[in-house]
Amino acid sequence: MKYLSMLTSPPSTPVDVATANSDAQLADLSSQMCNTILTVLCVLGVPALLGSLSRISDFGLTPVMVIQVLALSALTLVTLKKHRLSYEFRVAVLLGAIYILAISGLWSFGHLGGGKLMLLVFIVLTALFAETRYAYAAIAVSAISLIMFGWVFVSGSMTVGAATTDYHQSPQTWITAVLTIVMLGGFISSAVSRILAFQRKLLLSLETQASYNATLIEQAAACMLVVDNNYFLREANAEAQELLATNPSADGHRPLSELLAPGPGTERLLANLQAALLGQTVSNVEIQMDNNTGDHLDFVWNMAPHRDTNGDAIGIICVGQNITELKQAQQRVIHNSRLTTLGEMTTSIAHEINQPLAVIRLTTQNLLKKIAVSSAKDRFLDTEFVQSKLERIDEQVARAAVITDHMRLFGHKEEGPQIQVSAQSVIQNVLSLTAQQYRLQDIELTYEKPKEEITITARTLELEQALLNVLSNAEYAVNKFSSSGSKHIFISLSKDATATKIKISDSGAGISELTLPYIFDPFYTTKEPGEGTGLGLSETYKLLSDMGASISAANSPSGGATFTIEFANTQA
Repeated sequence: MKYLSMLTSPPSTPVDVATANSDAQLADLSSQMCNTILTVLCVLGVPALLGSLSRISDFGLTPVMVIQVLALSALTLVTLKKHRLSYEFRVAVLLGAIYILAISGLWSFGHLGGGKLMLLVFIVLTALFAETRYAYAAIAVSAISLIMFGWVFVSGSMTVGAATTDYHQSPQTWITAVLTIVMLGGFISSAVSRILAFQRKLLLSLETQASYNATLIEQAAACMLVVDNNYFLREANAEAQELLATNPSADGHRPLSELLAPGPGTERLLANLQAALLGQTVSNVEIQMDNNTGDHLDFVWNMAPHRDTNGDAIGIICVGQNITELKQAQQRVIHNSRLTTLGEMTTSIAHEINQPLAVIRLTTQNLLKKIAVSSAKDRFLDTEFVQSKLERIDEQVARAAVITDHMRLFGHKEEGPQIQVSAQSVIQNVLSLTAQQYRLQDIELTYEKPKEEITITARTLELEQALLNVLSNAEYAVNKFSSSGSKHIFISLSKDATATKIKISDSGAGISELTLPYIFDPFYTTKEPGEGTGLGLSETYKLLSDMGASISAANSPSGGATFTIEFANTQA
C-alpha cells in the first residue's frame, strides 16, 4: 500500500525536499533519454557499418572503417550493459562515439560527408546531457576540428574520392561550415539550456507545491482517504490509519471495506462513497464508526469526486473530521442540563409524589380502623373491603413508581439509536414534571392533542429535554412580561401530510425582530445577568437536529412567541 509519507520534523525544509525530488526526476529523465539514443544509434548504425564494410573489396580495410567499427562496437556494448553502467559513463561513451564518427566522416568524405551533421548532433547532445559550459566547449572543439580539416583540404595535403575536388579545396566552404557550426550550435545549445532550466523550475515548483500539500495533509487533524472507482484504498494520511481496523497490505491495494471494522458505520460510509461517485453531493454526513482498537468514534464526512484531465471521475477524495470529543462534551452538557432541570422542578415533582402518598396514608388509616372495629366486635373482616383498599394502595404505589422511575431515567445519559416513540407520551411525561410547578406560579397550561396516536422517530429523553428547555423559556417570558392574571402557555400536537408539529406558545411580550435571528446561537440570551446562560435554545436546536427534526421561532399575531418543532413523517 502506497501511503503519503509522514514528515516528522525533518532537518530539511519542503523546498530542499522539492529541489532534491525535481533534480532526481530530471536525472531519471536524462538517463532514459540517453538509453533511448544509444538504442537508436545501435539500430541505425549497425546496418550502416555493414554497408560500409561491404566496400572492403573495392577500397580495402581503411583506417576510417576501423574507427567506425570501434566506435559502434563501444556503443553496442554500452547499450547492452546500460542498466549496469553509470549515467556519466554512458554519456561519455555516447558523446565520444558521436565525435569520433563525425571526425571519420570528415576524414572520408570531406566537406560533402556527414561529418558536419554529426558535429552538430555532438553539440546538441552535449547541451542536452551536460551543462551549458560543456556545450560551448563542444562548439569550440567542433569549430577547431572543421578549421583543421579545412586547412588540410584547402592546402591540398589530403584529398577525397569525390569528383568535386575544387569544392573541397574552397576556403569559403570551410569558413561557412565553421560559422554555421558556431552560430547554429550556439543557438541550439542556448535554447536547450533554457528549456532544461525552465523544465527544472517547473518541476521544482510542482514538487514544492506537492511537498507543502503533503505536509498540510499529514498535519491536518482530519482523516483523508482516496479511493478509486472500485473502492480500493489508494491513499490515506496518518490520521486515517487510526480508523483502519486492518493494516493495509504493503504489496498492493485492498478494498476499503476490508480495511474498516464491519458495522453500520462502515456500511453508511460505503453507501455515501457510492453516491459521491455517481455525482451526488455528500457533505457534513455524520457517521459513528469503530477504530482499530474497537472504540466508537464520531465523524463528519465530506466527499468529492477525483477527476482526470478529461473530467471523468476516477475516484473519491474523502475528508472526515473526528468530532468524538465534541459529541462527548455535548452529551455532558445535555446531561448536566437535565440534572439542573430536575433540580428546578423539585417542587412540582414533590407534589406529584405527595399526592399518591397522601392517598396511600388515608387508605391505610381507613383499613386500620376497619380492622380495629372488626376485632373489637369479634367479627370477621370484610374481605371485599380489604381487597378494595389494598388495590387502591397498589394503584397509588404504581403511580408514584412511574414518577420516580421517569426521574431516574431522565437523570441518566441516553445512548443508542433513535426509536419510534409516542409523541403524546413524551409530552405527557414532560407535563407530569412541570404541571404543578406552573400551578404554583398561576400559569395556565393548555394542552391540545389529537385523538389518534402519533408516533415519531426520536430519542425520548433528549426530546423531553428539548421540550423542557422551550417551556422554561416560555415560563420565564410569561412571568417576566405578562400582566397579572393572563399568564398562559399553550401546547398543541398535530400531524399533516408531511410532518408532525409540536407548537409551544406563550402570552409573553414576544421576541424582538432584531433578536429573532440569533436566539438559537450559543451563549446568546436576552435574560438579565445571572438568569440565563444562553445555552438552552442552542442545546435544543442541536438535540433536535441530531434527531432529524427542526425548530423555528416566530411571534404570534395575538402576542407572545411561538416555537414550532417539526418531525418529518417517516415512510411506512
